[in-house]
Amino acid sequence: MTVEDALSWAKELLEGAGVPEARREAEILLAACLGWERARLIAYPEAALPEQQRQRFECWVRRRARREPLAYITRRARFYGLELTVGRGALIPRPETELLVEVFLEWAAQQALTPLTPLSHCVGEGGDFPPGKGTTPEFKHPAPTSNCSHLTPLFLLSVYGEGGMPALHTRSSPSPFTERGQGGEVEKAGENEASVTEVEAMRCTLVRDSPLPRSGRGDGGEGFPIFVDAGTGSGAIAIACLKHASPWLGVGIDHSRRTLHIAQTNRRKLGLDAHLMLIQSDWLTALRPRSVNAVLSNPPYVLPDEWDALQPEIRDYEPRAALVVPADDPLQPYRRIAQDALRVLRPPGLLAFETSPRLAPMLTEHLPRWGFPNPQIRLDYSGKERVVYVVLE
Repeated sequence: MTVEDALSWAKELLEGAGVPEARREAEILLAACLGWERARLIAYPEAALPEQQRQRFECWVRRRARREPLAYITRRARFYGLELTVGRGALIPRPETELLVEVFLEWAAQQALTPLTPLSHCVGEGGDFPPGKGTTPEFKHPAPTSNCSHLTPLFLLSVYGEGGMPALHTRSSPSPFTERGQGGEVEKAGENEASVTEVEAMRCTLVRDSPLPRSGRGDGGEGFPIFVDAGTGSGAIAIACLKHASPWLGVGIDHSRRTLHIAQTNRRKLGLDAHLMLIQSDWLTALRPRSVNAVLSNPPYVLPDEWDALQPEIRDYEPRAALVVPADDPLQPYRRIAQDALRVLRPPGLLAFETSPRLAPMLTEHLPRWGFPNPQIRLDYSGKERVVYVVLE
């Protein structure tokens, strides 16, 4: 079977299954299967497919004909210019969610939080970040004179054994997670996971290699600012923010260990092990008061009466619990996040939600009742109300 034969067969099968843009999707599947760029398929239509790749391609096309999402089949999705790994159990990142990232980046750019020394200068000569196991970072700059305890929260893991060992903290700085650890179990250290010693080494490298930026808020606080991605899923929002807001550090929170493993893969793939902390928690319950500067979230926003009208790719494959709000209390996830955000945000702090056009007016009406006056709405590129945000002064 040649490339053109494979594409023609796949196009016919996908069209019969009602898949939009069948030829384009066939090309994406075959390119991913062969490890080629799509342009190479056009350049070499007579190339013969190796037997193993032919069998895999036929399997993938049949899965797509059953309306399984393309991203779940190839395990790849593009978001904010980045290629991410995705998988069943985590929502596939969507273009409209990029607006939430833009709202955060615009706000962050106004906070005067650019570090005096770029984070890229935090490693020694020829060193990678984080430092290798058993090595000592080679510091190129003198240690700053300012207090660096603000960084400790993000880079201390709580490690639980079978018997539920207590969280490990330093003497000099409290953890941002509540002492009782309510819902705040951190992903367990295992194969390919940084140990507590290595994570602490990352923190020290960040602090000692780079003078700490001043917040510019006049509150005397110093250190890298921290945002939280509540319900991080694949980590798409947090990773996109970190890739475009270098002074910031991030915390990705999710109740699902399965999705946290996907986020962990993306964190390592994009070189953010030292910048993004992943914890398993119920929304923001694991965070200490006044410990973060921004809270971002893409909670469920599909109403139950909208479910049957969704595309089969969403309705039959993506996790319903991450999509649908309760019929009798559709603002429940927003209320829980907002009430905890009021506790954990350090003013001036940003609270931003992605939501639906049906829920956006309800959310702007209720946010002032929850302690967040003057919420704003950002329209997406199709003119729909998509992001609701507010700054806590």
